[in-house]
Amino acid sequence: MIGNELPKGWILADFLDAVEIFDNLRKPINSKERQRRIAGKDTKNLFPYYGATGQVGYIDDFLSDGEYVLLGEDGAPFLDTTANKAYLISGKAWVNNHAHVLRSKTSNKFLCYYLNQFNYKDYVSGTTRYKLTQEKMKRIPVLLPPLAEQHRIVAKIEELFLELDRGIAGLEKAKAQLKTYRQAVLNSSFMGNLTESWRSIHSEDVLDNYLAQLEYDRKLAGNKKNYVLTGDIWLDPLPENWKWVCIGDISSGVEYGSSKKSETSGRIPVLRMGNIQSYYFDWTDLVFSSDEDEIKKYALSKDDVLFNRTNSPELVGKTALYNGEYPAIFAGYLIRLNQLKSINAKYLNYYLNSPIARKYGNKVKTDGVNQSNINGNKLCHYPFPLCSELEQNEVVSEIEFRFSLCDSLEKTIDSSLKNAETLRLSILKKAFAGELLKQDPAETSSPTLSKENT
Repeated sequence: MIGNELPKGWILADFLDAVEIFDNLRKPINSKERQRRIAGKDTKNLFPYYGATGQVGYIDDFLSDGEYVLLGEDGAPFLDTTANKAYLISGKAWVNNHAHVLRSKTSNKFLCYYLNQFNYKDYVSGTTRYKLTQEKMKRIPVLLPPLAEQHRIVAKIEELFLELDRGIAGLEKAKAQLKTYRQAVLNSSFMGNLTESWRSIHSEDVLDNYLAQLEYDRKLAGNKKNYVLTGDIWLDPLPENWKWVCIGDISSGVEYGSSKKSETSGRIPVLRMGNIQSYYFDWTDLVFSSDEDEIKKYALSKDDVLFNRTNSPELVGKTALYNGEYPAIFAGYLIRLNQLKSINAKYLNYYLNSPIARKYGNKVKTDGVNQSNINGNKLCHYPFPLCSELEQNEVVSEIEFRFSLCDSLEKTIDSSLKNAETLRLSILKKAFAGELLKQDPAETSSPTLSKENT
């Protein structure tokens, strides 16, 4: 469609001429009431409960039975050009008051696709949570080709979307494989596999000399306690000049973070468990402290490794390395390891996020209601694959080389995924500009609008 010129046989209809509104077939029920009504009942005997952007649960009754287009009233991503604002439902269902219930007088699928590419900028109100009132919705013009062409356009859109979805699935699979590969790299690294050739060249760098230096550092740091690996854990054999020790043996002692309540603003950030992301700290969603005593006691230093002692079962035990980005202290759900100066902080951080350490953590964690805990004493007894400081440096180098390749591939995948969503919108725009397929010369009659949905 060029400018305001419509393809032959297409019309720009008023909303009520093209669409029936069934907002009377909706009713909100709060989650507590819904849970009461479905408690102990099999989902196969329940009905879907729909909201602004999709199904939000189940209910034990239905208000509608048939095929309808649901268009968000409030809470839908109206100004996100790549997100859906409408979706199709069929069968028995219950809709809450966050979605308009619609039925096309020609094709529901065509209407749904049309509403998902429509620009709602001049039709919604609000600042953060946009609302499309029924009155504003009624002002939306609906573009309609002849009925047969509507069906052909829908078929072409679905064909192209299917191809697009297959491509997206492939990209998502590749992204998941990168995550698996990262874990394989870590697992191999701490078995000494990645530095095997390096050891053949640096065989003179024996572990004994390093252990003597480490023991000296330990005594200098005031750590006189000897930790013993418990006999009920099974550890893979390490290369020559490597040795299994305990985390407590390579630390001057672990330290819990501040238990004082943080503020929404203040002098310096207080890093919490939610700030630990992918081996490093995420400096968003921060809380703060201005307490001089707390800042002095819990101030972080570059290369501090922080261990998340309390979290959900799948996240407890994750760690991050503080690189001195900003002055900060750390909260009570985190433990500072205080590793000895001859231990590479990155080596320690990567190891604690490896499958080996995570497996041990899962073995010793204490599980509560939705939360697990690994205390400082258990952390000190973690097994640790000790090699010389030079080889630790080399292990880190090998890991980061491979991780940098993963990062590059992941960025490419993310860019492709973003482009795929843009392409989805482009397909819809072309469809409703009459550019997606050639018009059949026989299809030149404007659509007949009736109350029958075909």
